[in-house]
Amino acid sequence: AIFLLPGLSSQGELVCLALVQLMQVTAMVCCNGTYVKRVQGRERHAADLQTFVSFGIEAGALLGNVAVGAVVERLGPRSAWGIAALPAALVLGVSASGFFEESRVTEEELTTTRRGFWQHREVGALAMVLFASTLLTNSLTIGYGSLGANVVAYLVGFVFVLFCFAAVLSPRIAQVSVYSMLYQSAMLNVDGAMFYFYTDEMSAYAEGPHLSSYFYNGIRGPLFCAFALVGIYTYNRYMKEWTYRRVIVFGNLSYALVQVSTLIIVSRMNLRLGIPDSVFVLVHAALRSMTQQWTKMPFRVLFMFLCPPGMEATMYALLKGSSDLGNSVSDSLGGALLAALGCRPSGIDGESESFRHLPLALVVSGLTGLLVVTLFLPLVPDAEPNRLLVGDDACDATSGSLWSTWLGEAASKHGGSSDPRLSGCASGMGAMGAAAAVL
Repeated sequence: AIFLLPGLSSQGELVCLALVQLMQVTAMVCCNGTYVKRVQGRERHAADLQTFVSFGIEAGALLGNVAVGAVVERLGPRSAWGIAALPAALVLGVSASGFFEESRVTEEELTTTRRGFWQHREVGALAMVLFASTLLTNSLTIGYGSLGANVVAYLVGFVFVLFCFAAVLSPRIAQVSVYSMLYQSAMLNVDGAMFYFYTDEMSAYAEGPHLSSYFYNGIRGPLFCAFALVGIYTYNRYMKEWTYRRVIVFGNLSYALVQVSTLIIVSRMNLRLGIPDSVFVLVHAALRSMTQQWTKMPFRVLFMFLCPPGMEATMYALLKGSSDLGNSVSDSLGGALLAALGCRPSGIDGESESFRHLPLALVVSGLTGLLVVTLFLPLVPDAEPNRLLVGDDACDATSGSLWSTWLGEAASKHGGSSDPRLSGCASGMGAMGAAAAVL
């Protein structure tokens, strides 16, 4: 639609982009659900399998970045969307050709599966809550288009989803979910201002690097994707046997240092050191991409071990979706930070004043994520990525949660029997662990 309808409004383009994201996420969740099933019984190979999956995704991103730079330069951005639609359509062929190794089920098996989902309907309710929250916040953002409405909508939806996940999921899953959401939301995104800092022309920002858009997207972009492969490889080679906490702390400390090092080029110190802007930008992009993968890989592996058998794709989608909601909050809070500091460049002439407080924004962005990572680290299991962290039954998705404990107490007060799903599953965790997840 973006390619065929040049007169499409900005709201229409946002809707199209949301649908593109929906297609990508659906394919990724289906793939990861299949991989989680393959890991069961072969837990010590989980990190290797996730490395294989992530490597393939980033290799595809590298190929796309290499191609899109030349396409945009020669044919324009809309042509890139038209060309990208062709390989995207291949997903339908791959799914229909049986690459997921799905088998046809009988009517009895289908009935059993549906009964199982109904018995654990709290998980389905969480999926609806996450979907409704995302739909509502995006609709408000598109409809009002103001930064204030964007921030308020995302914060309200974020807090509501976080509370629901903490209350309904079992303590161990809830703790990781809450940690992931808080961590992702604290990684404030200020890349929008950095784009204009790098690419503003002389008339807009005389002191800037004045890099071309082709250099920034067509050269820096592919290099960023290439070093994502390096980050994935180094994680698998040197860190896959570390505990989750150790990898998360090391990865985020490294990433924060790289983020703060952006002050070197923002203050123009690199020129005083004899380092050309183009060289610094490429080296920084490579280090940032590599350390970014060090922060992502432990969560990708951890999510695989938090999916109870029988609901692998559903639970992985919930964990990944809630984490992505944190990313959206990060974008909104990053925009609010830049606005509060008066750092709102747009490429117009004479906007040097917009970059005056950019160093402060970079420092805040680099340190907030590191602060949350260390402050809430006890919510992450202090375990090595070689074993399942939940039981072998689907009830372990909600056992011991605040919600199930409340249902059990309510049933006992009324003299009735508690929900049979809760009686056998709730032992061992208890409400204290669930309360810790909420805190």
